[in-house]
Amino acid sequence: MPLARSGHESGPGDEAVPASTSVPSIDQIFTKYFEAVGGTAATNTTTLMLKGKREASQNRSWPNDITVASPDKFLLVATSAAGTVRQIVNGDKGWSANGTNVRTLTPAEALDAKRRGNELFTVVKVRPSESMRVGGMQKVDKSGGTEEHHRRNEQ
Repeated sequence: MPLARSGHESGPGDEAVPASTSVPSIDQIFTKYFEAVGGTAATNTTTLMLKGKREASQNRSWPNDITVASPDKFLLVATSAAGTVRQIVNGDKGWSANGTNVRTLTPAEALDAKRRGNELFTVVKVRPSESMRVGGMQKVDKSGGTEEHHRRNEQ
Protein backbone atom coordinates (compact mmCIF):
# COMPACT_ATOMS: atom_id res chain seq x y z
CA MET A 1 0.00 0.00 0.00
CA PRO A 2 1.21 3.54 -0.63
CA LEU A 3 2.65 5.44 2.31
CA ALA A 4 0.08 7.83 3.81
CA ARG A 5 1.00 11.50 3.96
CA SER A 6 -0.71 14.68 5.01
CA GLY A 7 -1.67 17.45 2.61
CA HIS A 8 1.25 19.68 3.58
CA GLU A 9 3.96 17.12 2.72
CA SER A 10 5.31 16.68 -0.78
CA GLY A 11 5.40 13.27 -2.31
CA PRO A 12 6.55 11.42 -5.45
CA GLY A 13 5.36 13.16 -8.59
CA ASP A 14 4.51 16.45 -6.84
CA GLU A 15 5.78 19.49 -8.65
CA ALA A 16 7.56 22.20 -6.71
CA VAL A 17 6.09 25.69 -6.81
CA PRO A 18 8.13 27.78 -9.24
CA ALA A 19 10.08 30.56 -7.54
CA SER A 20 8.26 33.18 -9.63
CA THR A 21 4.82 32.05 -8.39
CA SER A 22 3.39 34.34 -5.75
CA VAL A 23 2.05 32.27 -2.87
CA PRO A 24 -0.62 33.62 -0.51
CA SER A 25 0.15 34.29 3.13
CA ILE A 26 -1.21 32.07 5.90
CA ASP A 27 -3.61 34.90 6.85
CA GLN A 28 -4.92 35.11 3.27
CA ILE A 29 -5.45 31.34 3.15
CA PHE A 30 -7.35 31.33 6.45
CA THR A 31 -9.46 34.33 5.41
CA LYS A 32 -10.58 32.40 2.29
CA TYR A 33 -11.17 29.22 4.34
CA PHE A 34 -13.23 31.11 6.92
CA GLU A 35 -15.37 32.67 4.16
CA ALA A 36 -15.84 29.25 2.50
CA VAL A 37 -17.24 27.63 5.67
CA GLY A 38 -19.71 30.46 6.28
CA GLY A 39 -17.76 33.24 8.00
CA THR A 40 -19.18 34.64 11.22
CA ALA A 41 -22.46 32.79 10.65
CA ALA A 42 -20.51 29.52 10.98
CA THR A 43 -18.85 30.54 14.24
CA ASN A 44 -22.18 31.68 15.69
CA THR A 45 -23.78 28.28 15.05
CA THR A 46 -24.86 26.81 18.41
CA THR A 47 -26.73 23.67 17.39
CA LEU A 48 -25.59 21.07 14.90
CA MET A 49 -27.71 18.06 13.95
CA LEU A 50 -26.21 15.22 11.92
CA LYS A 51 -27.93 12.15 10.48
CA GLY A 52 -25.96 9.44 8.81
CA LYS A 53 -25.08 5.81 8.58
CA ARG A 54 -22.10 4.15 10.22
CA GLU A 55 -20.64 1.46 8.02
CA ALA A 56 -18.48 -1.33 9.42
CA SER A 57 -16.87 -4.51 8.16
CA GLN A 58 -18.91 -7.52 7.03
CA ASN A 59 -21.55 -5.29 5.42
CA ARG A 60 -22.78 -4.07 8.80
CA SER A 61 -24.27 -0.60 8.99
CA TRP A 62 -26.61 1.29 11.28
CA PRO A 63 -28.07 4.79 11.47
CA ASN A 64 -26.50 7.41 13.72
CA ASP A 65 -28.13 10.66 14.79
CA ILE A 66 -25.91 13.19 16.54
CA THR A 67 -26.97 16.50 18.04
CA VAL A 68 -24.49 18.95 19.56
CA ALA A 69 -25.84 22.06 21.29
CA SER A 70 -22.92 24.26 22.31
CA PRO A 71 -21.44 24.66 24.70
CA ASP A 72 -22.40 21.69 26.85
CA LYS A 73 -25.05 19.35 25.39
CA PHE A 74 -24.43 16.26 23.30
CA LEU A 75 -26.72 13.42 22.14
CA LEU A 76 -25.69 10.36 20.14
CA VAL A 77 -28.32 7.82 19.05
CA ALA A 78 -27.01 4.67 17.32
CA THR A 79 -29.39 1.92 16.21
CA SER A 80 -28.21 -1.57 15.32
CA ALA A 81 -29.75 -5.05 15.12
CA ALA A 82 -28.91 -5.41 18.83
CA GLY A 83 -30.93 -2.31 19.75
CA THR A 84 -30.63 1.43 20.22
CA VAL A 85 -27.84 3.00 22.26
CA ARG A 86 -28.02 6.61 23.44
CA GLN A 87 -25.25 8.70 24.94
CA ILE A 88 -26.48 11.91 26.53
CA VAL A 89 -24.42 14.72 28.04
CA ASN A 90 -25.91 17.78 29.69
CA GLY A 91 -23.35 20.03 31.33
CA ASP A 92 -21.12 17.96 33.58
CA LYS A 93 -23.57 15.04 33.77
CA GLY A 94 -24.04 12.22 31.29
CA TRP A 95 -25.75 8.89 30.73
CA SER A 96 -25.41 5.91 28.44
CA ALA A 97 -28.67 4.07 27.76
CA ASN A 98 -28.96 0.69 26.06
CA GLY A 99 -32.58 -0.46 26.16
CA THR A 100 -33.65 -0.32 29.80
CA ASN A 101 -30.03 -0.41 31.04
CA VAL A 102 -28.96 3.13 32.00
CA ARG A 103 -25.48 3.92 33.27
CA THR A 104 -24.46 7.28 34.69
CA LEU A 105 -21.23 8.55 33.16
CA THR A 106 -18.45 9.66 35.48
CA PRO A 107 -17.73 13.41 35.36
CA ALA A 108 -14.55 12.64 33.39
CA GLU A 109 -16.49 10.53 30.83
CA ALA A 110 -19.14 13.27 30.46
CA LEU A 111 -16.46 15.93 29.99
CA ASP A 112 -14.64 13.78 27.43
CA ALA A 113 -17.85 13.10 25.44
CA LYS A 114 -18.73 16.81 25.48
CA ARG A 115 -15.19 17.77 24.39
CA ARG A 116 -15.19 15.21 21.55
CA GLY A 117 -18.59 16.39 20.35
CA ASN A 118 -17.52 20.01 20.30
CA GLU A 119 -14.17 19.23 18.64
CA LEU A 120 -15.50 16.90 15.98
CA PHE A 121 -18.52 18.93 14.99
CA THR A 122 -17.17 22.46 15.13
CA VAL A 123 -17.75 24.12 11.78
CA VAL A 124 -14.35 25.88 11.68
CA LYS A 125 -11.95 22.91 11.86
CA VAL A 126 -8.53 24.57 11.59
CA ARG A 127 -7.01 27.63 13.16
CA PRO A 128 -3.78 29.33 12.06
CA SER A 129 -0.62 28.95 14.11
CA GLU A 130 2.72 30.71 13.94
CA SER A 131 4.51 27.50 12.90
CA MET A 132 2.45 27.12 9.69
CA ARG A 133 4.15 27.70 6.36
CA VAL A 134 2.87 27.55 2.78
CA GLY A 135 4.40 24.42 1.28
CA GLY A 136 3.11 24.74 -2.26
CA MET A 137 0.08 25.22 -4.41
CA GLN A 138 -2.00 22.94 -6.62
CA LYS A 139 -4.73 23.92 -9.01
CA VAL A 140 -8.11 22.45 -7.97
CA ASP A 141 -11.01 22.43 -10.40
CA LYS A 142 -14.66 23.03 -9.55
CA SER A 143 -15.35 19.32 -8.89
CA GLY A 144 -12.82 19.37 -6.04
CA GLY A 145 -10.06 17.35 -7.69
CA THR A 146 -6.59 18.30 -8.80
CA GLU A 147 -5.53 17.98 -12.43
CA GLU A 148 -3.31 15.02 -11.44
CA HIS A 149 -6.26 13.35 -9.67
CA HIS A 150 -8.41 13.61 -12.81
CA ARG A 151 -5.59 12.33 -15.06
CA ARG A 152 -5.21 9.23 -12.85
CA ASN A 153 -8.98 8.60 -12.80
CA GLU A 154 -9.29 8.91 -16.58
CA GLN A 155 -6.74 6.15 -17.19
